[in-house]
Amino acid sequence: MCYSFFILHTMERVTNKLMTDWLDAVNLAQLPKNIHWIDNQIKKGRINKKWHNFLLFTMESLQVIYPDKWDIQFNIYNHFTTEIKENYAGYDYVITYNQRQYIFDIIVKFPDITITNSVNFKHNIKDLYVKIQFVYCEEIDNFVPFAIGGTRGKVTDIEAYSSYMHSHLQFLVGNFYPFCIGDRESEFGALMMECADNLTRENFQALFYMLETLVGWESLEGVPFYKIGNLNSNETTLPVILESDNKSYAEKLFEYRQENRMDINWKYENEVKINDDETFEEYIKFSSDIREYVQSYIVGRLTNGDYVNLSKRKKLPTQTQLDRTFIYNGDNIKLEIVTTTESFVNNFFVHPNIKKYIKTHLENEANNHIKRSNREKRISKFGYPE
Repeated sequence: MCYSFFILHTMERVTNKLMTDWLDAVNLAQLPKNIHWIDNQIKKGRINKKWHNFLLFTMESLQVIYPDKWDIQFNIYNHFTTEIKENYAGYDYVITYNQRQYIFDIIVKFPDITITNSVNFKHNIKDLYVKIQFVYCEEIDNFVPFAIGGTRGKVTDIEAYSSYMHSHLQFLVGNFYPFCIGDRESEFGALMMECADNLTRENFQALFYMLETLVGWESLEGVPFYKIGNLNSNETTLPVILESDNKSYAEKLFEYRQENRMDINWKYENEVKINDDETFEEYIKFSSDIREYVQSYIVGRLTNGDYVNLSKRKKLPTQTQLDRTFIYNGDNIKLEIVTTTESFVNNFFVHPNIKKYIKTHLENEANNHIKRSNREKRISKFGYPE
């Protein structure tokens, strides 16, 4: 066989700018869906005549399985093959062949899909795009699926902070990343191999019917890149704060407050207590710039009062990354990050354990001061200690 979809690194997209610009223009105009354009490419000798009937069948099948949620695109890749030969002295040497080949990409969009796993965790995702690439192989006179990848057009901010696109995809903006489908023994892997051995109408359609099952399942045995069970639990598991952390933060704060005095609100409940209010929240901050804090010392807080572990959050994609696009049905698709939580850049809080330590320390100091003051008054009035 000429290809195995497990060997992804043997295919590299042509980097000639004129060629890539032409391909992008072709795909934006959705010409690969135009059978007259296909026939014209056949006449020009760019693709085999079998492409006509196969693409007709492909479009008919996709419209039945995923109505109006698919696209077909052309690409040209360099296919590198190696051959080991023996020279006159009996030593082996390797020859590398570079062959430019036209392939076609089938892209299926899943606007809304719920991922589940064997422990009944669920997570809903939006705008998942899955691409399966096919090439015509002259050796077997048939088409061969050789790679499967995926990307997203829309993610939530929680997913972006966790670098999550799908449990079996790495986070890659504006491009497709190889989709982990398990080994050849997995159900989908076995079907891919069957299609690679002999692609028929029946197993082609079975492959795309099974695609929805593949993307809707998180295989815990397959070691996901990121587990859906961690998406929310990590955020509410706050960083561990040691006693030394409490002391280190308090020392810095009290040094700052000597120069930047600020009143706090007190109340009396058998002894003096600090009002745990917004004033105190501001008092225990030594800077309004989130970048000046040790990451584990600060947290976010949701409107329901739950704290959020900011140290678990990775950086969001840069604007340069967000400007990258991929083509789908005549549009350039940019990744959209949907906000589902508050922005904590200007609304962060000191870790509740540190806050509790400072509150307890100040209350003890205040009550001890009152006791000392009362003792001194009694001594001066009665002439002897209490």
